[in-house]
Amino acid sequence: MRVLVLSTCYPRFAGDFAGAHVERGVRRLLEAGHAITIVAPADDRPEVPSFSGGAAVERVAFLPRRWRSLPYGYGGIPVHLRERPLRVLQVPFLL
Repeated sequence: MRVLVLSTCYPRFAGDFAGAHVERGVRRLLEAGHAITIVAPADDRPEVPSFSGGAAVERVAFLPRRWRSLPYGYGGIPVHLRERPLRVLQVPFLL
């Protein structure tokens, strides 16, 4: 079966904690023989090849780099929204 995984975060490099729970689920689906494509937001840092294990990872730049401050970092989206409530304006672009 072909599976598309949409996530607000996915590990960007080895040892990244962001989206580690999604990565574990993807590994299990791959072990079961499914074809996986992951769509996750781009990050400000240069892309470093991370876990793929046979999955295709597509990074989407949903806004210009200087305006993106929602998906990654300590605490993720909930913490970022509490810190700066106007970041809610990024949500429609992320979705």
